[in-house]
Amino acid sequence: MSDDWVGEVRGHGEPLEAPFMANLFLDNETRLWRLELQGPAAMLLFFLLDNTENSIIHKLWDEAKFDRLIKYDLGELDEEE
Repeated sequence: MSDDWVGEVRGHGEPLEAPFMANLFLDNETRLWRLELQGPAAMLLFFLLDNTENSIIHKLWDEAKFDRLIKYDLGELDEEE
């Protein structure tokens, strides 16, 4: 698995510290994602609801748009003219 997400998680402007942990993994062959989160419920909720530019929501939104583009819009690129 590759394409590990690297974002900066912040709480009130300060980087969050342990025991908070988040990992996002992509299986390139299947395009299936795995998200691992560890931390207090309030921190996890904050992380999942964050809608800033480097958030997990934006990363997944971009990847979902990419998957849709590949599946529906670029199918003709595999065909020979």
